[in-house]
Amino acid sequence: MSKPTLIFVSLLLFPAFLLSQKNDLEDTTRELSVKFMGWGCDCPNWCEEKNYDYFFEHRDTSVSTQKLIEKYCFNLTPSSSEVEIDWDSFYSSSPPKTIVLKGAFYRELQDWPGDDRTIRCRVFRYTSYHFIEE
Repeated sequence: MSKPTLIFVSLLLFPAFLLSQKNDLEDTTRELSVKFMGWGCDCPNWCEEKNYDYFFEHRDTSVSTQKLIEKYCFNLTPSSSEVEIDWDSFYSSSPPKTIVLKGAFYRELQDWPGDDRTIRCRVFRYTSYHFIEE
């Protein structure tokens, strides 16, 4: 392959490579216990259980709520329709149940469609889940 052809092919493939990286998952599979935050906005609505109390203790301090959301909150997406969370069961208890998920975070922030706008946030792609009764 000639040098100009190689450069041309590289220039064509490089954008595709960059776009594919956006959807890459972290190499580490995690098990997370998550709680629903229930924001009244198009914000990420999930937080690890271990950070839940810390988040609420510090949301009215000098650290802005938006920065706390960016650091501790994320959205969930199933790896397939077979592992979609049974939302009727989730919402049937008060307070809502804790969910234990197995999966991985996307390496990059993802576009997440909201009611009013699209946001960029962390997204956890889960492969399995179960509820913990409170």
